[in-house]
Amino acid sequence: MRKKWLLVLILLAAAAFMAQGATKISTTGETLSILMTNVEADDKDYNDGAKAFPILARVEELTGVTLKIEAFGSADYGKVLLSRIAAKTDLPDIFVQGGAFDIVKYATDGVIIPIEDLIEADAPETLALWKQFPDIQHDTTAPDGHIYGYPGRVSPYDNNFNILALGYRSDWATRLRIKDPQTIDDWYAMLKAFHKRDPNGNGRIDVVPFLAQHDDGLYPFAEAFGLSPWNDWWSVTKDGKVVYDFSAVETKAKANAWLTEMNTWFNEKLIDQEYLEDHAEKMDAEVLISVGGARMAWTTAFDDWTNKIRRDTPAAQWIVAYPPVGPFGDRSSEQYGPVNNERWMVTTASKNPALAVKWLNFMFATQTGMDLHNWGIEGLSYDVVNGRKVYSESAMKSRYGNGNVSSYLASLGASRWPVVVQRDAYVAQLSRASPEYLARLDTIVTNGWLRRGFYFGSIPETTTESATLSVLLSHIRAYRNEMVQKFIVGAEPLANYDTFVARLSELGIDEVSAIRQEQYDRFTGRK
Repeated sequence: MRKKWLLVLILLAAAAFMAQGATKISTTGETLSILMTNVEADDKDYNDGAKAFPILARVEELTGVTLKIEAFGSADYGKVLLSRIAAKTDLPDIFVQGGAFDIVKYATDGVIIPIEDLIEADAPETLALWKQFPDIQHDTTAPDGHIYGYPGRVSPYDNNFNILALGYRSDWATRLRIKDPQTIDDWYAMLKAFHKRDPNGNGRIDVVPFLAQHDDGLYPFAEAFGLSPWNDWWSVTKDGKVVYDFSAVETKAKANAWLTEMNTWFNEKLIDQEYLEDHAEKMDAEVLISVGGARMAWTTAFDDWTNKIRRDTPAAQWIVAYPPVGPFGDRSSEQYGPVNNERWMVTTASKNPALAVKWLNFMFATQTGMDLHNWGIEGLSYDVVNGRKVYSESAMKSRYGNGNVSSYLASLGASRWPVVVQRDAYVAQLSRASPEYLARLDTIVTNGWLRRGFYFGSIPETTTESATLSVLLSHIRAYRNEMVQKFIVGAEPLANYDTFVARLSELGIDEVSAIRQEQYDRFTGRK
């Protein structure tokens, strides 16, 4: 009997060894060089190498590939990357870039290679993901029909668990007998009460009704006016026409009305009077000392704030607000699609592009790779309880991100890499979410108030489009941002709105609109 069990153990060990070997994509210790943005953890640095990060060390162990990482902070990375691309020197095997860029020009200039044939030959898991989520293949196909890179992040389940939305102190509203705000007028009335009626009960008029930093902090209210701020103010009508919110016949009255409303709120001190300044840390502090009444945030933040404030104020409650109905009957919250605008690309300098694609496939599409980036290391960041993964106490209560699991995983090396976010990981991260949070998010989703915006920033551009847009949009955006801020704070009277529209025309907004229409038609298959 003992011999029998010994034989079983030997066979199991052999099977485990073979399974590990089968995962390896290199058995000769090959190296891949990678140029990328640095880890999202202040005291960590990818330039220290994979061995400094448990998840990356495991990646090296499983794949047999040694990683030579060169990483820069977000502020410097773009400059370094573009200078190397221009000179075609010091190119790595793989680099990542985000935003709108001319991916076809990179290929025609001999910087990157198409990878769809390599995927077809050596990346069966990627092919399976394409079949499961067709948007991945569609959204990563360049204007010339080739695929030049893997997306940085695919998250099919974002909208069910975490969205950018409005939130507010519902305990203050209850104390002041204010109902859950449903319209822009309701929001005005609530913020007015927060400003005038001492909702924090300290006997002073010190509340900042709506905390905001820069124009995007006010974007949820622009959406209530039927505008598309997150898409750089490009809306698509029901019949597929692309229009610029501030100047198009279909939308300029709405844009004017939104600016007028925000100007009123700013003048009455309902909006953060420092909103044009960088003061994110101050806003966070004002939330925690019960001076801030409402703001936009990723919705997972609201429960976190509630729990922290309750240490001193047991009745405190931040809740997710429903998207408000605007004066034109619009009600929606614009959310991005599941595929982000980053691309992980293989360069012409790579001596083994097939290996580079196999490695990207491992990271992005294999179950092992997804588990590493969603869960980390068993016994460190997660445990298995009754057959199900659960995040460990060290992950749920880490000093990174004030207990944010994603921040903790980033400190282990699961940051900035191409990844598919798993549904069960999202559920586990929200295992301590309040029933109120989950119920309100479910109401937003089931009522159809989430709207997938058509995000031009993620569309690969042709060489001609890129050359034209880079010139025209730089001037248009600078002028638009200046004028929007002046209109809101009252430095420019709204009586001059038509002059603003005329200047946009002079700067080439009609030409840009024509290009956007061409891109939309091409990307959606209308042409």
